[in-house]
Amino acid sequence: MRVVFLISVLMMLSCSGISAQETMSLPQLISYAHSHNLTLQRGQNQLIGANYDLQRTRANLLPTLNGSASHNYNFGRSIDRTTNQYSTQTLQNNYFSLNSDVILFGGLQKINQIRQAQWTKTSDIDNVQRIKDDISLTVANYYLQILLAMEREKQLNNQLERTRAVASRNKVLYNAGAVAQTKILESDAQIATDEVNLIDVQNQMNNTYLQLKQYINYDLEKKLIVEPVAISEPTVVYTEADRDKVFAERIKEIPAVKSAAEASKSYEYALKSYIGSRLPSLHLNGSVTSVYSSAGRSYEGANITNYQTIGYTSSGESVISPVLTPIFANTPFNTQLKNNFGQSLGLTLSIPILNNFQSRYSIQQSRIALDNSNVGVREAELKAKYDASLAFQNMQQSRRKYMAAQTKRKSQEALYSNTEKSYQAGITSYFDYNTSKSNLNTSQSEELQSKFEYIFQMKTFEYYLGKGISL
Repeated sequence: MRVVFLISVLMMLSCSGISAQETMSLPQLISYAHSHNLTLQRGQNQLIGANYDLQRTRANLLPTLNGSASHNYNFGRSIDRTTNQYSTQTLQNNYFSLNSDVILFGGLQKINQIRQAQWTKTSDIDNVQRIKDDISLTVANYYLQILLAMEREKQLNNQLERTRAVASRNKVLYNAGAVAQTKILESDAQIATDEVNLIDVQNQMNNTYLQLKQYINYDLEKKLIVEPVAISEPTVVYTEADRDKVFAERIKEIPAVKSAAEASKSYEYALKSYIGSRLPSLHLNGSVTSVYSSAGRSYEGANITNYQTIGYTSSGESVISPVLTPIFANTPFNTQLKNNFGQSLGLTLSIPILNNFQSRYSIQQSRIALDNSNVGVREAELKAKYDASLAFQNMQQSRRKYMAAQTKRKSQEALYSNTEKSYQAGITSYFDYNTSKSNLNTSQSEELQSKFEYIFQMKTFEYYLGKGISL
């Protein structure tokens, strides 16, 4: 039972290990990076904020509508708002109002603020695209480095297998008395050298995997395997005419340049908005109000409480008039609100005359910000031209380097083949044989590195041509 239990546990652990690893192709890696890279998330949050700012500036064109209500206790001598008369009794008053205001003309400030927010949002959109492009190129670079390490690992494994085969043959010959023990020792030393080279390449690949996972915000404890793809020989050769095409047609379409130009337009409308603050503004405003007072009374009639003489007739008879005592009742809440209901509608013209020169200083600061943004546009264009020129130059140099590495590798292969035959025949020393093999190993490594470097530099230049990043 214990054995069965242990086998079950081992199977579960092995299955969990398999499920814990993930294989991704280059498009999948780029897609994952676009979803998880922290720099891109920051840029996307900035874009969301710009979108909310645009909605806010658009909402500023709507009329304002505000209501208010208050409940007050008045002690001592005060004016009763319902009768506009002085009263010394304690009163409770309620005030209700509803006010609205709409701007008819305000120097086009709000319109220019909307345009400013629109251009800011557009600039942030292209900035997000710039970040995505940078991420794609960086991920592609890591991907190619891993593929390079994979190819180099295959080469070294094959080389190690050949060395072990030679060592096995030397042991057979030694046992037969055909070679000296030195041959076996030399073979063992060469096996150790090949194993060290293989371990170095594997360490480089593991480090690149770690850098890739950190860059795309992948779980560092989870195993990641890139899906290898067959890298064909580059057949397209770009010339200076293609570089000139980038300068003439593509520079202004590069996201970094577009983002800078759109940010400059945003500053332009910000300046217009500040200039509009110097112009008069015209507002249409209206309100409705009503009041309730605890002292509110309504007349309901009178009672005759007495009679009094108010004069005499010509015959001397008294003229009598009743003394009336008015009867008042508390006016209901709803009735008071209805009786005291009032409305107003008016126009307000505001003319700025002097505001401590704040508008003037704001306009001056805005002009400086606009000039700086224009400088930023020129800087972005110059940098884009420099980056495109550098990408073209690196592509040309890596291509020449790759062709030279191919020639060198072929020569080293021929030299190693002759040296190996001479060594097996006992003509060449182990030192010369080992040197030839090391040179071949170096030439193979240089050829692979130059090939993958050429491919990456080509993809980088193709980005400036407007082509997608793919292998």
